[in-house]
Amino acid sequence: MKVNKKKKTKLYLTSLIFLGIGGVFLGGSYFEKKQSSQSLTATEGQFSNDNATIAIKVDGQKTDKIPDKNSGKNFEKAECTDGATGIWDKNNWTFTVKTTKKTKCTLFFSANEVEAPSTKSMKDILQNQDDITNGKLIEDTNDSDTNLRYIGANPNNYVYFNCDDLSNQNSNTCETWRIIGLMNVETASGEQQQLLKIIRDSIIGEYSWDSSTDTVNYGYGINEWSQADIQKVLNDNYFYRKTGGTCYNGMKNTEGTCPEWTTVGIKNSARSLVENVKWKTGTMSESFEGNESQITPLYMYSAERSTANGKQCTIDEYYCNDTVERTTEFIGHVGLMYPSDFGYATSGGTVEQRKACLATSLNKWRDNNCITNDWLQDSTNAQWTLTPTPNEGEAYSMFFISPVGGVGEQYAFVAFGIRPVVYLKSYMKISKGTGSSSDPFQLSY
Repeated sequence: MKVNKKKKTKLYLTSLIFLGIGGVFLGGSYFEKKQSSQSLTATEGQFSNDNATIAIKVDGQKTDKIPDKNSGKNFEKAECTDGATGIWDKNNWTFTVKTTKKTKCTLFFSANEVEAPSTKSMKDILQNQDDITNGKLIEDTNDSDTNLRYIGANPNNYVYFNCDDLSNQNSNTCETWRIIGLMNVETASGEQQQLLKIIRDSIIGEYSWDSSTDTVNYGYGINEWSQADIQKVLNDNYFYRKTGGTCYNGMKNTEGTCPEWTTVGIKNSARSLVENVKWKTGTMSESFEGNESQITPLYMYSAERSTANGKQCTIDEYYCNDTVERTTEFIGHVGLMYPSDFGYATSGGTVEQRKACLATSLNKWRDNNCITNDWLQDSTNAQWTLTPTPNEGEAYSMFFISPVGGVGEQYAFVAFGIRPVVYLKSYMKISKGTGSSSDPFQLSY
């Protein structure tokens, strides 16, 4: 139901230690208060500098050479002393560690079941789970892209993400997220890929989707994702773990308090795992009011990917006077769930009941098998979605997930729960875990 209208000085000396086939190239160092930080990059062999040593183990045996990229050996993990974190670059087949202490990193390679990532291997891993009553990953022929989705009241789709270190994943070093599914999506470069889509298990807070001054849409906000207030902080402050940003929690640009981005934001070790994609921000081609009964999951899936936008009203003095250009695609790293994600996540309890749910308009789901068997339902928090709601007399409404069940519309300035959603890069795979809440999947690459 809607609300009623009315100085620290630093000395930088460019540095890099690069070790490769041609030999060792040693530059300067980076200094801050007499502490030296050096980068060591290895492409083959056992290497060291003043601060770091890199050793290699292949199938459990020490060796003096990184295995060739085409050897069939897979990088498993890196273990570094003194809390140092290294980065394995799969594409360039290099490992880099930066440290200010005496550090040793051991790289592990093997030819075990950790296969080169592929859609098939990921699909096989995830589909080997529960029956439809308890929840599982299914190939959903109801949507036009036959995406693979987790369904049910509480499926085994828990996954560790945003970890301090991929080599040490647990509830103390990682956040718990959940897998929406394996989705067909277009990357920022225009390539079609099937990527793992994940959502944070809990909200980062309750904020306006967008707000505006009282002279723009009467202060109710603007339903365009590319300029939305929450989009800006998610793709900047949250994704890059930067301080600052403005979070709103009411109409007419009423400011709230942002989370501590340096605490809840995406960590360096996780940021490189997130794909930059084209988020589809289309919507219904007609006014929501008067057409509420047709918003089934399939209808919404098509509408979200259409060229219709959220501003279908005629410019007036108060509620439709913004001059923001509407778009139906946005390139970025972080988004929110779609209404169709919520709809397709239900199992209905049985196969036949799921069919009935998928044929029912999402705003008609109330206290029935559809919502009680939908793991994206949150009985505590209303949740914002990515999709605008078009109406004849306003340009500021959005679809949201109601805590009492189903999909509704609300003004963009209202403070609802924010659950970040990202797509992981295509080379990511699952190496450990059962996906249960007590044993989440562990990611590797």
